Amino acid sequence: SDMALGLARMFGIRFPLNFNSPYKATSIIDFWARWHMTLTRYITAYLYYPVAMAVTRWRTRHGRATGPAAVSTAGGFLSMIVLPTVWAMGLAGIWHGAGLQFLIFGLLQLVVSAVTIVVGVAILLSGAVAPAIAHADGDTPASYRLMGAVVAVLLAAGMFGAWAATRGAPEAARSRAEPSLRAQLAAARSHRPFLHLAGMWTLQALAIGVMLAGVQYFATYTLGSATAVTWLFVCLIGPLALFMPLWNRLARRKGVRYAQWCASLLYTAGAAVLGLTPAAGPAAGYASVVLVGIAYAGLQLLPLTMLADTLAADAARTGVRRAATFTGLWTAAETLAFALGAGVFALVLAVTGFRSSDAAHHVSQPDAALTGITAGMSVLPALLGAASLWLLHRYREPATESPKEEPARAE
Repeated sequence: SDMALGLARMFGIRFPLNFNSPYKATSIIDFWARWHMTLTRYITAYLYYPVAMAVTRWRTRHGRATGPAAVSTAGGFLSMIVLPTVWAMGLAGIWHGAGLQFLIFGLLQLVVSAVTIVVGVAILLSGAVAPAIAHADGDTPASYRLMGAVVAVLLAAGMFGAWAATRGAPEAARSRAEPSLRAQLAAARSHRPFLHLAGMWTLQALAIGVMLAGVQYFATYTLGSATAVTWLFVCLIGPLALFMPLWNRLARRKGVRYAQWCASLLYTAGAAVLGLTPAAGPAAGYASVVLVGIAYAGLQLLPLTMLADTLAADAARTGVRRAATFTGLWTAAETLAFALGAGVFALVLAVTGFRSSDAAHHVSQPDAALTGITAGMSVLPALLGAASLWLLHRYREPATESPKEEPARAE
């Protein structure tokens, strides 16, 4: 397709980009956003959407729920997600040829896509229903226990569903893992781009972890309503599905590093403006969280894309696949950062004199604690985001032109 694009340009014709290094994709959905992009757009517009809209209209006429409320039920998920996907992916497989192997190809893509959707739906449902359950019975200890049990069941269902659907999947080429933690850290120190990229994301994950830990306190004491946490999560998580494709499009047009700069700056600015909520009012707080949510959509996608490029360049340079080592360190640093977020916010509460109580009792808080809650939710994440910009500045994109990468680029 690269040759076709070049030949067309020689005659003054601009063909749309059709393949965007699909084997660098970080998920099956990202793969379809990179692979045979013109066909994907056709399938989406003329196969998937007509069926999805027909199902939506049918459910509306019969008084049944649509949108997120429908997806939360088995029948709604099957009719609104699985049915259009089966139709689109099945025909995509047949389009490649009338043989049985191509139909199986399309159905396999369906299975993996559905797994990704199942896990995502489980996570989104957990975040949506948890506050509602906790507040339904007056924030009692029993309601929080019920919330924990429901969230555990939802997440377990999503994870076991993903495992059941992928346990028979073929195994790709294995990468080599270092035998010890010391060797893994030594490998990371020898690779400056990975070191700066991982450090950037660790700081940003810590900032997000601090903010997530403070949402309930911010809703209760800054916005003045414990139930406001539901709307804060809607503002934070809602933009993910809408803006993640837009971040992906920006990355394709301007480069992943440019898009990461935009997302990081937007997150830092949104977190900083959030600190004005006590003076500007709840509307400013919700608007700031929306900005943070838009940035968060990019931060969920772009660092992983940069990581994939970095790992591909490392394999081309050294001739050794070290993805297992680097992704293991990446995941460990990310998990540690998210876990430390709650501890850091708890430290802010302790320093500012927050008075703790159980779920059934509320106590008045000193002014210093109220200021600490706002600062911990806004100023501290903004400072961490600003610190990550220095590491992003130090990061240098690896060379992408390599003979070893040509088979993956020229489809």
